Amino acid sequence: MKPPRVHQLSPALVGKIAAGEVVERPASVVKELLENALDAGASRVIIELEQGGRELIRVVDDGCGIVAEDLPLVFARHATSKITTEEDLYRIGTLGFRGEALSAIGSVAWVRIQSRPASEEVGAQLICEGGQLGPIEPWAGPAGTCVEVRRLFFNTPARRKFLRSVATELGQIVETVQRLALAFPGVQFRLIHNEREVLEVPGSWERRERLRHFFGDDLAEHLLPVEYAQHQMRLHGWIGHPSWDRARGRWQYFFVNQRYVRDRVLAHAVQEAYRGYLMVGRQPVVFLFLEMPPETVDVNVHPMKIEVRFRDQSRIHQLVFYGVRQTLQRFEQVPTMTPTGYGPALPSATLSPEPAGSRTIGHRLANPTSKHTFDAQARNEAVARAGLQDSGGIVPGGVSGSTSAETGPIRVHTRGESGQEVLAESPAAESPATRDAVDSATKVSPVVEPGFFGMAPYVRAMQLHNTYLLVETPDGLLLIDQHALHERILYEHFRKQFQVETPPRQTLLVPEPVDLTPAQAALLLEQSAMLEQVGISISEFGGSTVLVRAVPSCWRRSAAELVQIAVEYLEEVARVPEPHVLLDELLKRMACRAAIKAGEPLSPEDIAFLLQHRSLVENAHHCPHGRPTALFLSKQELERQFRRSG
Repeated sequence: MKPPRVHQLSPALVGKIAAGEVVERPASVVKELLENALDAGASRVIIELEQGGRELIRVVDDGCGIVAEDLPLVFARHATSKITTEEDLYRIGTLGFRGEALSAIGSVAWVRIQSRPASEEVGAQLICEGGQLGPIEPWAGPAGTCVEVRRLFFNTPARRKFLRSVATELGQIVETVQRLALAFPGVQFRLIHNEREVLEVPGSWERRERLRHFFGDDLAEHLLPVEYAQHQMRLHGWIGHPSWDRARGRWQYFFVNQRYVRDRVLAHAVQEAYRGYLMVGRQPVVFLFLEMPPETVDVNVHPMKIEVRFRDQSRIHQLVFYGVRQTLQRFEQVPTMTPTGYGPALPSATLSPEPAGSRTIGHRLANPTSKHTFDAQARNEAVARAGLQDSGGIVPGGVSGSTSAETGPIRVHTRGESGQEVLAESPAAESPATRDAVDSATKVSPVVEPGFFGMAPYVRAMQLHNTYLLVETPDGLLLIDQHALHERILYEHFRKQFQVETPPRQTLLVPEPVDLTPAQAALLLEQSAMLEQVGISISEFGGSTVLVRAVPSCWRRSAAELVQIAVEYLEEVARVPEPHVLLDELLKRMACRAAIKAGEPLSPEDIAFLLQHRSLVENAHHCPHGRPTALFLSKQELERQFRRSG
């Protein structure tokens, strides 16, 4: 077989190949033309379209314009006014810099460019059709530039066939305009399609007003402002309240020096900052703007200039993580219930009497130094059930049974068998001497974040459907998920025990064999060194059985159950995480397994204990997996629903 000869491609074919990297669809053309207009200092931009950009794209701006002699160079490859030397390539301060956009567009469409600098009395125009230039002609138009693109992909029919419907292509263009409108708040944008105005953004609108216009009032009301600076870098913008999460990350907008980008470092930093605030698999809504020296970011990575490379990725990750995390902590609050209509009447909820001989959480986990003391057998039973270390004074979450003076007792109302109201009150604050008797390692200081609904000195509460707690507050009504709250309390207790260099572990007097499937046993033994770092010591016993020799000291349930938790998680993840991530995930699952469940009836003492500890643990607004522990219905909303607001 005769080998094929190597030959040079024609300039026209080279132009069409290069155009495929820059011009994918009409939205790509609009993006390139708008970036040129913004780099030219435009304060007003008008975009006119026909048939979703297939037949016409016209972009008119009031920028600095182009002198007549330079018009032919506009359609030449790698001709630009934005960089001059190689050093300029490493400190790019404009949106465009390669000089490829109009050359690529001109090779696959009919293009006319008309421009006049403000210093010139008469401008000029030039037509390019499929890469062929016409003569320069005078043009008596306003100062600025008008670029008109018709019959896109007329000479590449295969590319034209791959265009989507008019509505889809228009949607892509609207998205492109919105991104640039968010990046340049001082510029007026007007989008017209088939002689009908689709979008108008006044130049006087700030970013918050533009977000409200693009995405609606509901989202705008649930945005939290971000402001954080570090190492000559500034992060600002807005992030969505955790209750406004989404199934996908489509509503995550990142801008680096006014350039919209997609970057894994930024997305990962945001996801880590929301860890514990969102359910697994849910994505937050963010609109974040990063400002940094141009030399610290490389934008010459992707032909579409939508990907960047940071010189110091870890520092950028840290900037975004701390900026978002501090905002979430500053605005921590209980999600608000907003009734949308008048539903059926709810029956009055009462707490079912405890069966004879049963013991409550409060009975079983009471602090011996408090007013309520019970027999050792019941207490040990409770400790084993909740998976807590028997330290002599731990109730759910490692909080002492005696309450803080800041919080006070909680009144829990229910009805006994006779139908008369019964009042249970949580233990009142003890004397300083009594409080000091409790192990200081088990105490948690009260934390009440701004906007967080803390507990009043006296609160009335009851259980609903054996799953939720209804709690009266001075400002309205709290509806608490008993499992989610107890899960958070236990998680915080477990986590605090591991905040030391060497995780506390307990060696089993008799190693416990655990039967697994062959695949599970192989997986655990393969990761035995990693599990050792989180306090779980296992070894091979034979066949598909492993031998558990040690467990974290805070875990008082069976070793087999802990091993099952570990193996379930390792089977779910595609790649074994770092030890601290593995530990955190195991602690979450341990807390979930040990927490009281939905449908479990609680006594007044149980409810009092849970409410007391809610005000003493950190991050009580969400469970470790991101589900809210409570919803809030304000008095104003109640009055509005019952039409008592006048």
